[in-house]
Amino acid sequence: MPGLRVVLVAVGLAVLVGVGSNFAASVEGWERSPDAWASLVAAVTAGALAWSRAGSVVMLAVVAAGTSVYLVGGYPPGPVLLCLVVATFQVARVRPVRVSLPACGVAAAVVVAALLVNVADQSSLSLIVGLACVNWLVAPWSLGTLVQVRTVAAARLRTELVERGALEERVRVAGEVHDVAGHGFSVIAMQAGVALLVLDDDPAQARKSLQAIRSTSTDALSDLRVALSLMQGAETPGLDGLPRLAERVRSAGLPVDLHVESMNDLPADLDAAVYRVVQESLTNVLRHAGRARARVQIFRENGDLLVEIADDGSGSPKQSDGRGLAGMRSRTEALGGTLTAGPGDEGGFRVRARIPVPEGAEQ
Repeated sequence: MPGLRVVLVAVGLAVLVGVGSNFAASVEGWERSPDAWASLVAAVTAGALAWSRAGSVVMLAVVAAGTSVYLVGGYPPGPVLLCLVVATFQVARVRPVRVSLPACGVAAAVVVAALLVNVADQSSLSLIVGLACVNWLVAPWSLGTLVQVRTVAAARLRTELVERGALEERVRVAGEVHDVAGHGFSVIAMQAGVALLVLDDDPAQARKSLQAIRSTSTDALSDLRVALSLMQGAETPGLDGLPRLAERVRSAGLPVDLHVESMNDLPADLDAAVYRVVQESLTNVLRHAGRARARVQIFRENGDLLVEIADDGSGSPKQSDGRGLAGMRSRTEALGGTLTAGPGDEGGFRVRARIPVPEGAEQ
């Protein structure tokens, strides 16, 4: 069903057609002034525009038929043609050219024929004015087509950006998995070779190598779980997934203090971006900070959402500045925010993101 706003516009146009047609009849000295039948036809014609936003071809047909009946009835042309102008624009705006061009062309041809019948016994000036009104249909169709083409192009661009972003995310995740697994397996293979080499002659060294294998495999598996979590499910977790993320990181040996200010109804893209920033930051702490403790704080400040992840480890900015940081920054900037990363005030490393919260999101 059409909305109230569209209905009111249709009613207003119906009133305009009725009043304007009577005025046109008095000014031009038209032989047949609009009567009850003309008012009914004009009301039905204008009322069909209540479905104009959907760009319905049926709506266009009803408007063209009503306009033609009105003109063939000998009533004065003029404001009634505005109904066809509006209908033509809306069909061209919503429907592809292959649909709007023949539909609007047939509608225009029918109305032109009716207008020629209407002005057959009138002055040449009336004929010229009437045909000029119909020629206006070229402008609304052209404008509507332009809007439709731009809308389709924008939608295609958004789809391509989403697909490109998904591809880049997969490439980044693949890189993370390769780095974690490749490094871990390389160290394990090296330590296993040393253990086999000295197993009989130096059992103490063999024990150290085995302990290094256990430590390396544990760390590699923990990092791998964090990286693989990026592939879980079609939907990205939001703030409600942070406690589980923190527990997973704690199980990998990194103490995490999580402080999230209560907030509701954040936009889905903002909610997901915050989760990714925290996830990537904690992954960097796991990989680069050594023995450390991390602190995650998320709160509101002056209409913005602040996300801060800091650690007291030994990781340097050069170690942490990589593809993960670039991904966090791109996500933040895509939402109109900023992201900074560097040494913390008391040592360690700190990532701080400030993202504006759209109006209407509840705290």
